[in-house]
Amino acid sequence: MNILEKITALNKKERFVFLSELYDKGLTDDLIRYIAGVPENESAKFLETFSRYERDHILAEMERFRPVTSASIEASGLILKDILNRMDSLLEHHETVIRQGEQQIVVNRDFMKEWLTREKPISDQSLEKPCPPVQKMPTVDAIITPLPPAASQTLQQNDLFSLIRDRKSHRKFTDKPLTLDELSFLLWSTQGIKKVLGNGVATIRTVPSAGARHPFETYIAINNVTGLKPGVYHYLPVDHAVEFMFDDKDMVGRLIECGVGQKFVGECAACFFWSCIPYRGEWRYTTASHKNMLLDAGHVCQNLYLACEAIGCGTCAIGAYHQEKTDAFLRLDGYEEFVVYLSPVGKVKTS
Repeated sequence: MNILEKITALNKKERFVFLSELYDKGLTDDLIRYIAGVPENESAKFLETFSRYERDHILAEMERFRPVTSASIEASGLILKDILNRMDSLLEHHETVIRQGEQQIVVNRDFMKEWLTREKPISDQSLEKPCPPVQKMPTVDAIITPLPPAASQTLQQNDLFSLIRDRKSHRKFTDKPLTLDELSFLLWSTQGIKKVLGNGVATIRTVPSAGARHPFETYIAINNVTGLKPGVYHYLPVDHAVEFMFDDKDMVGRLIECGVGQKFVGECAACFFWSCIPYRGEWRYTTASHKNMLLDAGHVCQNLYLACEAIGCGTCAIGAYHQEKTDAFLRLDGYEEFVVYLSPVGKVKTS
């Protein structure tokens, strides 16, 4: 029995544990490389065991490894064999994880009811400590590009009913660039400031946020936007401008790595990242702030979906990303500021 037949013979639980081990250890490329290298009759039979979406994804990924050398097939085969040989211990570990997960589910459900289930400590706002700034300030020598004002002329569609009806996730983008006007509209739609309150301690924006705390910063990995060189930028909502941070010669590869191998994350015109600065919410709501902040992230991304639909673009919200690698890519400390959501954007084919 060859390796793919052994994997196919696994029961549902064993298969889940096997694929989880590949995913957790960053070894999914070895499975795809091995599939690409074996005879087509073997790979076709194996691929039939996956869903249509999974099968299409694997087939597309296989092209990255062709032609496959015999040495690389052998090396990948040894990795797959090792995991198969360790299935007993992996299953035992999985049972432990299940028990821990059951306990964590209880904690997470309590978190969803956070506002009502726990006595709250005194907030820093009540103690009259300084309010955190509403915007992360640029560096002294930052290269800042003012954005054109967001304008309705950018829209291809402005019928709200149609936008809500037609909104969907897009994972395939064309090579057509975004214009600076379009990027401006998308940034304004998701974090644009309409009014600054109380000498700069709060803002009213185009999206709701608990207590007007707006704990997010927006970073954009630019691959293809007219008027901006490729690189990573930081949005300055108070100024409606973008600050150039750095470029990366392997931008596409780094983005795919952040998106745990999801190829379309790198093959977009611009990838939006939203980081959270928790203290902005904690300053007012202490232990009740974190649930609110995650709810607020949904408001932001839904606005991106509708704004994209209005200008003939598409996006796909991403919750499956590698936390440490993504924070490191954006040069965030991972504690006082860390990524909570991302969404690649690009032009989509119109019928």
